Amino acid sequence: MILLVDSGSTKSDWWLADSKGKVIQKQKTLGINPVMFTPDEIKERISLASDILAYAHQVTQIYFYGAGCGLITNQNLIRTALLAFYSRAEVEVQSDLVAAVRATATEPGIVCILGTGSNSCYFDGKNIHFGFDSLGYSVMDEASGNYFGKQLLRDYFYKRMPVKIAKQFESRFDLTTDKILLHLYKEHMPAKYLASFAKFIFEIGLTETYVINLLEKGFVELVEYQLMLWPNYKEVPIHFIGSIAYFAKEELRNTLSKRGVTAGRIQKAPIHGLYNYHIREIKK
Repeated sequence: MILLVDSGSTKSDWWLADSKGKVIQKQKTLGINPVMFTPDEIKERISLASDILAYAHQVTQIYFYGAGCGLITNQNLIRTALLAFYSRAEVEVQSDLVAAVRATATEPGIVCILGTGSNSCYFDGKNIHFGFDSLGYSVMDEASGNYFGKQLLRDYFYKRMPVKIAKQFESRFDLTTDKILLHLYKEHMPAKYLASFAKFIFEIGLTETYVINLLEKGFVELVEYQLMLWPNYKEVPIHFIGSIAYFAKEELRNTLSKRGVTAGRIQKAPIHGLYNYHIREIKK
Protein backbone atom coordinates (compact mmCIF):
# COMPACT_ATOMS: atom_id res chain seq x y z
CA MET A 1 0.00 0.00 0.00
CA ILE A 2 1.00 3.61 -0.57
CA LEU A 3 0.64 6.27 2.12
CA LEU A 4 0.50 9.97 1.23
CA VAL A 5 0.88 12.54 4.00
CA ASP A 6 0.59 16.28 3.56
CA SER A 7 1.40 18.12 6.77
CA GLY A 8 1.41 21.76 7.65
CA SER A 9 2.12 23.25 11.04
CA THR A 10 -1.56 23.11 11.94
CA LYS A 11 -3.01 19.97 10.38
CA SER A 12 -2.10 16.86 8.39
CA ASP A 13 -3.94 14.93 5.67
CA TRP A 14 -3.31 11.17 5.45
CA TRP A 15 -4.42 9.16 2.40
CA LEU A 16 -3.83 5.44 2.10
CA ALA A 17 -4.16 3.76 -1.32
CA ASP A 18 -3.64 0.24 -2.61
CA SER A 19 -1.19 -0.69 -5.38
CA LYS A 20 -3.79 0.12 -8.03
CA GLY A 21 -4.41 3.59 -6.64
CA LYS A 22 -7.74 2.96 -4.93
CA VAL A 23 -8.04 5.05 -1.76
CA ILE A 24 -8.60 2.76 1.23
CA GLN A 25 -8.54 5.21 4.13
CA LYS A 26 -8.37 8.95 4.81
CA GLN A 27 -7.68 10.75 8.05
CA LYS A 28 -6.92 14.24 9.36
CA THR A 29 -4.64 14.84 12.35
CA LEU A 30 -2.65 17.63 13.98
CA GLY A 31 0.23 19.09 11.99
CA ILE A 32 3.77 17.68 12.11
CA ASN A 33 6.57 20.22 11.71
CA PRO A 34 10.14 19.13 12.59
CA VAL A 35 11.12 22.74 13.24
CA MET A 36 8.47 23.17 15.92
CA PHE A 37 8.29 19.74 17.57
CA THR A 38 10.69 17.37 19.31
CA PRO A 39 11.16 13.79 18.01
CA ASP A 40 8.88 12.49 20.78
CA GLU A 41 6.18 15.03 19.92
CA ILE A 42 6.44 14.06 16.25
CA LYS A 43 5.99 10.38 17.09
CA GLU A 44 3.02 11.23 19.28
CA ARG A 45 1.38 13.11 16.40
CA ILE A 46 2.06 10.28 13.96
CA SER A 47 0.33 7.92 16.38
CA LEU A 48 -2.84 10.03 16.12
CA ALA A 49 -3.46 8.60 12.63
CA SER A 50 -4.90 5.47 14.22
CA ASP A 51 -7.15 4.56 11.27
CA ILE A 52 -4.09 4.53 9.02
CA LEU A 53 -1.92 2.70 11.55
CA ALA A 54 -4.31 -0.26 11.40
CA TYR A 55 -2.73 -0.98 7.98
CA ALA A 56 0.87 -0.28 9.04
CA HIS A 57 2.17 -3.77 8.22
CA GLN A 58 0.84 -3.43 4.64
CA VAL A 59 2.36 -0.03 3.84
CA THR A 60 5.37 -0.33 1.52
CA GLN A 61 5.73 3.26 0.28
CA ILE A 62 5.33 6.51 2.21
CA TYR A 63 5.49 9.97 0.64
CA PHE A 64 5.54 12.61 3.36
CA TYR A 65 5.34 16.30 2.46
CA GLY A 66 5.62 18.86 5.20
CA ALA A 67 6.37 22.34 6.42
CA GLY A 68 9.91 22.55 7.76
CA CYS A 69 11.04 19.56 5.69
CA GLY A 70 13.34 21.35 3.28
CA LEU A 71 16.50 20.49 5.23
CA ILE A 72 18.00 17.00 5.07
CA THR A 73 18.32 16.83 8.85
CA ASN A 74 14.60 17.48 9.27
CA GLN A 75 13.76 15.00 6.52
CA ASN A 76 15.77 12.34 8.35
CA LEU A 77 14.00 13.17 11.60
CA ILE A 78 10.58 12.62 10.00
CA ARG A 79 11.76 9.48 8.20
CA THR A 80 13.04 7.94 11.43
CA ALA A 81 9.80 8.75 13.26
CA LEU A 82 7.66 7.20 10.51
CA LEU A 83 9.78 4.04 10.36
CA ALA A 84 9.09 3.48 14.06
CA PHE A 85 5.48 2.77 13.02
CA TYR A 86 5.82 1.66 9.39
CA SER A 87 8.90 -0.57 9.52
CA ARG A 88 8.32 -2.21 6.11
CA ALA A 89 8.02 1.05 4.17
CA GLU A 90 10.36 3.01 1.98
CA VAL A 91 9.98 6.63 3.03
CA GLU A 92 10.42 9.77 0.93
CA VAL A 93 10.22 13.10 2.77
CA GLN A 94 9.89 16.36 0.86
CA SER A 95 9.10 19.98 1.69
CA ASP A 96 5.67 21.55 1.44
CA LEU A 97 6.91 23.51 -1.59
CA VAL A 98 7.63 20.28 -3.44
CA ALA A 99 4.10 19.18 -2.52
CA ALA A 100 2.67 22.41 -3.89
CA VAL A 101 4.55 22.00 -7.17
CA ARG A 102 3.56 18.36 -7.65
CA ALA A 103 -0.06 19.19 -6.82
CA THR A 104 -0.45 22.12 -9.21
CA ALA A 105 2.21 22.41 -11.91
CA THR A 106 2.97 20.31 -14.98
CA GLU A 107 4.51 23.14 -17.01
CA PRO A 108 6.81 26.08 -16.11
CA GLY A 109 5.37 28.40 -13.48
CA ILE A 110 5.77 29.91 -10.04
CA VAL A 111 4.18 28.03 -7.16
CA CYS A 112 3.26 29.76 -3.92
CA ILE A 113 1.97 28.57 -0.54
CA LEU A 114 -0.43 30.90 1.29
CA GLY A 115 -1.53 29.16 4.48
CA THR A 116 -0.38 29.70 8.05
CA GLY A 117 2.89 30.80 6.48
CA SER A 118 3.94 31.66 2.93
CA ASN A 119 6.70 30.60 0.59
CA SER A 120 7.29 30.30 -3.15
CA CYS A 121 9.49 28.67 -5.76
CA TYR A 122 9.90 28.34 -9.53
CA PHE A 123 9.21 25.16 -11.50
CA ASP A 124 10.89 25.05 -14.92
CA GLY A 125 8.83 22.09 -16.09
CA LYS A 126 11.30 19.58 -14.71
CA ASN A 127 13.19 20.98 -11.71
CA ILE A 128 12.22 23.12 -8.73
CA HIS A 129 14.26 26.26 -8.01
CA PHE A 130 14.21 27.88 -4.56
CA GLY A 131 14.79 31.60 -4.66
CA PHE A 132 15.43 32.30 -0.98
CA ASP A 133 15.66 30.79 2.47
CA SER A 134 12.53 31.51 4.49
CA LEU A 135 13.06 33.10 7.89
CA GLY A 136 9.51 32.37 8.97
CA TYR A 137 6.64 34.24 10.54
CA SER A 138 8.51 37.02 12.35
CA VAL A 139 10.45 38.29 9.33
CA MET A 140 8.81 37.01 6.13
CA ASP A 141 5.57 35.10 5.33
CA GLU A 142 3.94 37.88 3.30
CA ALA A 143 0.17 37.46 2.76
CA SER A 144 0.00 34.40 5.01
CA GLY A 145 -2.43 33.68 7.80
CA ASN A 146 0.01 34.84 10.45
CA TYR A 147 0.81 37.96 8.37
CA PHE A 148 -2.86 38.97 8.27
CA GLY A 149 -3.36 38.07 11.92
CA LYS A 150 -0.48 40.35 12.81
CA GLN A 151 -1.95 43.17 10.68
CA LEU A 152 -5.33 42.83 12.38
CA LEU A 153 -3.78 43.06 15.85
CA ARG A 154 -1.65 46.04 14.84
CA ASP A 155 -4.63 47.87 13.37
CA TYR A 156 -6.76 47.15 16.42
CA PHE A 157 -4.23 48.30 19.02
CA TYR A 158 -3.14 51.31 16.94
CA LYS A 159 -6.84 52.17 16.51
CA ARG A 160 -6.61 52.03 12.72
CA MET A 161 -9.45 49.51 12.48
CA PRO A 162 -12.92 50.93 11.69
CA VAL A 163 -15.00 51.21 14.89
CA LYS A 164 -17.72 48.79 13.74
CA ILE A 165 -15.18 46.15 12.77
CA ALA A 166 -13.15 46.75 15.95
CA LYS A 167 -16.23 45.98 18.05
CA GLN A 168 -16.76 42.74 16.13
CA PHE A 169 -13.09 41.91 16.61
CA GLU A 170 -13.40 42.51 20.39
CA SER A 171 -16.41 40.23 20.65
CA ARG A 172 -14.71 37.47 18.64
CA PHE A 173 -11.35 37.26 20.46
CA ASP A 174 -9.81 37.65 23.89
CA LEU A 175 -7.71 40.77 23.33
CA THR A 176 -6.27 41.04 26.81
CA THR A 177 -2.77 42.44 26.33
CA ASP A 178 -1.15 40.07 28.83
CA LYS A 179 -2.71 37.04 27.15
CA ILE A 180 -1.61 38.12 23.68
CA LEU A 181 1.95 38.74 24.88
CA LEU A 182 1.99 35.34 26.57
CA HIS A 183 0.99 33.58 23.33
CA LEU A 184 3.45 35.56 21.23
CA TYR A 185 6.53 35.31 23.42
CA LYS A 186 6.07 32.43 25.86
CA GLU A 187 3.71 29.84 24.38
CA HIS A 188 4.38 27.27 21.67
CA MET A 189 3.60 28.00 17.98
CA PRO A 190 3.08 31.81 17.90
CA ALA A 191 2.64 31.68 14.11
CA LYS A 192 -0.39 29.44 14.49
CA TYR A 193 -1.76 31.79 17.16
CA LEU A 194 -1.37 34.81 14.88
CA ALA A 195 -2.96 32.93 11.98
CA SER A 196 -6.02 32.18 14.11
CA PHE A 197 -6.97 35.88 13.92
CA ALA A 198 -6.95 35.78 10.10
CA LYS A 199 -10.19 33.78 10.12
CA PHE A 200 -11.90 37.01 11.16
CA ILE A 201 -11.29 38.45 7.69
CA PHE A 202 -13.54 35.84 6.12
CA GLU A 203 -16.11 35.94 8.91
CA ILE A 204 -16.93 39.62 8.48
CA GLY A 205 -17.03 39.35 4.69
CA LEU A 206 -14.85 40.22 1.74
CA THR A 207 -17.05 43.15 0.73
CA GLU A 208 -15.80 45.37 3.58
CA THR A 209 -13.51 48.12 2.29
CA TYR A 210 -11.17 47.59 5.23
CA VAL A 211 -10.83 43.89 4.38
CA ILE A 212 -10.32 44.54 0.67
CA ASN A 213 -7.54 47.03 1.42
CA LEU A 214 -5.95 44.69 3.98
CA LEU A 215 -5.86 41.78 1.53
CA GLU A 216 -4.58 43.92 -1.31
CA LYS A 217 -1.75 45.25 0.87
CA GLY A 218 -0.68 41.70 1.73
CA PHE A 219 -0.89 40.44 -1.84
CA VAL A 220 1.07 43.44 -3.14
CA GLU A 221 3.83 42.71 -0.63
CA LEU A 222 3.81 39.09 -1.76
CA VAL A 223 4.42 40.22 -5.33
CA GLU A 224 7.09 42.76 -4.43
CA TYR A 225 9.05 40.64 -1.97
CA GLN A 226 8.65 37.08 -3.26
CA LEU A 227 7.28 36.85 -6.78
CA MET A 228 9.45 39.59 -8.28
CA LEU A 229 12.52 37.52 -7.36
CA TRP A 230 11.81 35.62 -10.55
CA PRO A 231 12.66 37.65 -13.70
CA ASN A 232 9.86 36.01 -15.70
CA TYR A 233 7.14 36.35 -13.04
CA LYS A 234 4.88 38.14 -15.53
CA GLU A 235 5.39 35.52 -18.23
CA VAL A 236 4.33 32.35 -16.41
CA PRO A 237 1.25 31.43 -14.36
CA ILE A 238 1.49 31.58 -10.58
CA HIS A 239 -0.22 28.67 -8.82
CA PHE A 240 -1.34 28.85 -5.21
CA ILE A 241 -1.93 26.35 -2.42
CA GLY A 242 -3.43 27.23 0.96
CA SER A 243 -6.52 28.46 2.77
CA ILE A 244 -5.73 32.18 2.46
CA ALA A 245 -5.31 31.92 -1.31
CA TYR A 246 -8.39 29.72 -1.66
CA PHE A 247 -10.85 31.80 0.38
CA ALA A 248 -9.59 35.12 -1.03
CA LYS A 249 -9.02 33.89 -4.57
CA GLU A 250 -11.00 36.64 -6.30
CA GLU A 251 -9.16 39.38 -4.41
CA LEU A 252 -5.88 37.59 -5.10
CA ARG A 253 -6.58 37.32 -8.83
CA ASN A 254 -7.62 40.99 -8.99
CA THR A 255 -4.49 42.22 -7.20
CA LEU A 256 -2.19 40.14 -9.38
CA SER A 257 -3.99 41.25 -12.54
CA LYS A 258 -3.45 44.92 -11.66
CA ARG A 259 0.29 44.18 -11.66
CA GLY A 260 0.30 42.23 -14.88
CA VAL A 261 0.61 38.87 -13.15
CA THR A 262 -1.43 35.80 -14.09
CA ALA A 263 -2.89 33.58 -11.37
CA GLY A 264 -3.00 29.90 -12.30
CA ARG A 265 -4.51 27.09 -10.24
CA ILE A 266 -5.67 27.94 -6.71
CA GLN A 267 -6.23 25.01 -4.36
CA LYS A 268 -7.08 24.89 -0.67
CA ALA A 269 -4.85 21.87 0.04
CA PRO A 270 -2.42 19.80 -2.07
CA ILE A 271 -3.53 16.31 -1.07
CA HIS A 272 -5.84 15.75 -4.07
CA GLY A 273 -3.20 16.99 -6.50
CA LEU A 274 -0.54 14.87 -4.80
CA TYR A 275 -2.75 11.81 -5.15
CA ASN A 276 -3.17 12.49 -8.87
CA TYR A 277 0.59 13.03 -9.26
CA HIS A 278 1.49 9.74 -7.62
CA ILE A 279 -1.19 7.83 -9.52
CA ARG A 280 0.36 9.12 -12.75
CA GLU A 281 3.76 7.99 -11.51
CA ILE A 282 2.42 4.53 -10.68
CA LYS A 283 0.94 4.17 -14.17
CA LYS A 284 4.30 5.09 -15.70
